[in-house]
Amino acid sequence: MSERTYFHTDIFTELKHLLEEDRLPHAMIVKGKDGSGALELGIRLAQHIVSNKIANTSDAKKESAFHKAGKHIHPDIHFSFPFVGNTTSNDFLKEWREALLEDPFMNITQWMMRLDADNKQANINAKECHSIIQKLGLKSFESEYKVLVMWLPEYLGKEGNRLLKLIEEPPENTIFILVTENVDRILNTILSRCQLIHVPSPSDDEIATRIMEEHNIDADHARKISFLADGNYRVARNMSDENIIDFSDKLFDWLRTCYKLKPEEIVNWCDEFGKLTKEQQKYFVTYALQFFRSFLMLDVVDNDHLRFLDKEIKVASNLKKFIDLDALEIIEELLNDSFMLIERNANAKMLFMKNSIRIHELFHVARFA
Repeated sequence: MSERTYFHTDIFTELKHLLEEDRLPHAMIVKGKDGSGALELGIRLAQHIVSNKIANTSDAKKESAFHKAGKHIHPDIHFSFPFVGNTTSNDFLKEWREALLEDPFMNITQWMMRLDADNKQANINAKECHSIIQKLGLKSFESEYKVLVMWLPEYLGKEGNRLLKLIEEPPENTIFILVTENVDRILNTILSRCQLIHVPSPSDDEIATRIMEEHNIDADHARKISFLADGNYRVARNMSDENIIDFSDKLFDWLRTCYKLKPEEIVNWCDEFGKLTKEQQKYFVTYALQFFRSFLMLDVVDNDHLRFLDKEIKVASNLKKFIDLDALEIIEELLNDSFMLIERNANAKMLFMKNSIRIHELFHVARFA
């Protein structure tokens, strides 16, 4: 059973030990932020359970079970997730398996778009709860264990009460793995019956290492992506699939252009910015926000603890005489508004021409104050 680079190997190893010692909690809530890898961890644990807890069988059968679980088709792993309509998750298993194989770091927005339901309210309904009770009441097919992996149990709402008895008194050898991004939205009656497992967001170094392995990009490019992703591997994956330019050079070029405010240069820069894809424009704004937030910490922490590349430290140091705290607050507000407007399909060229004039004014107010 070959291994690859994964996040949270320490948590996974500890859970495996608990399983081997028959001390694994039968109901767990795996809590992690968007892009943390919590769903991937939950699925890996389910895969390990069904492929290792098989009585009196050969290594070949365990290998077969492992690969079936890896394709999300093992009969003893049951999935539940948000969807739309008065039906059950069974009707969306094909789309679910395809989505997991493509991106186990997806968020609810991406999932709803895959279902062509991005403008509808997702939930895990009463019919789904009855289906879960029915499925887990059946005898397991291959493994000694049956596993339910529920993604985003916060979408259960009050329907979660229908599962309380099942979670409290489950059929023999039944494991519940509930993967959540917002534990505060889960019923307290469910929380009290589950062991909470906190999954931290991956570090910049972990993201960079995995991005290099999976997307065959160089170390400098991977490091830039990891800084921008800020602990969210879903964002990092999406960025690695884009034609990501050097946003540091583009930002510094823009700031120089804003300072001089020569009409032709401003128009040319904004023309080029307008030609970027919507995602690239958003990544640029994200990078700029991150740069200025680190800039704020320039005199507070030493350089080793700043999320800056070497050339960024030099530029940030030079900017100190042009940008004071008041200007910094306005720039951050401008960029946050710009991100929202780009999301809403604003004309990026016109938007940044307006932003350029405003930042030019801030530079010179700070310089001559």
